[in-house]
Amino acid sequence: VAVFCTGPPLLDTVITIAQEDRSFAEDWPSGAAESRGNCETQASEECQPAAAFFASSRTQVDCWADKIRSRLHQPLSRVRERRGDFLVYMVIDTTTDELMLVIRAYIARLGWLEARLGALGAQFPRDMLVEVVLIGRQLGVISRRVRGLTRAVKKFIEDRDIAAGLNAYLQDIVEHLDEVSDDCERLGGKCGAIADAYDRALDRERERGVRWQAEQARQQELRRAAQADRQNNI
Repeated sequence: VAVFCTGPPLLDTVITIAQEDRSFAEDWPSGAAESRGNCETQASEECQPAAAFFASSRTQVDCWADKIRSRLHQPLSRVRERRGDFLVYMVIDTTTDELMLVIRAYIARLGWLEARLGALGAQFPRDMLVEVVLIGRQLGVISRRVRGLTRAVKKFIEDRDIAAGLNAYLQDIVEHLDEVSDDCERLGGKCGAIADAYDRALDRERERGVRWQAEQARQQELRRAAQADRQNNI
């Protein structure tokens, strides 16, 4: 989304242009369709991956504008009463809210995957492990994009004309973006922890298999020894 706002003293006109970001499509790790397909087999609403959210968002590049239009049409709307700079703030705030929804979707999905790993252990499906790795890569992309948006908001804060009546609002956005960035880092670490836990579960399963084979071999050797003793006593 590109935003153009007229300069001081009026700040009364804002023009926004929304289009699909090709660089994002190239940067975004593939696998959203597979993740969405796996998720649709689950009954829980918590299983919906954030990858599906992004996949649907790419077909609705101006859905954020519908939310702002809805606020504009509300009675006694502050968005309608304020200057254009407040509308710019609303665009950024709506984008930030969308990011926070995405992060909540990732939190729910990873929580569900972690619970499945705890229940299934080494039987944890391989495609779910692939999804965990994919989510970790997607979170890295989101984190980089959030840093860019944070820098843009801080530029607005440094602009005396724009920040004059919006400083508190913009600081609130920065705090939310910092929260999203921290969540991305934390969830990325959780993806690594889930993958490590799966590897440990596989190791324990292999160890149990080795112990079982050793026990079977020992029992077979005892049976042979007992049979040899019986033959010697005849």
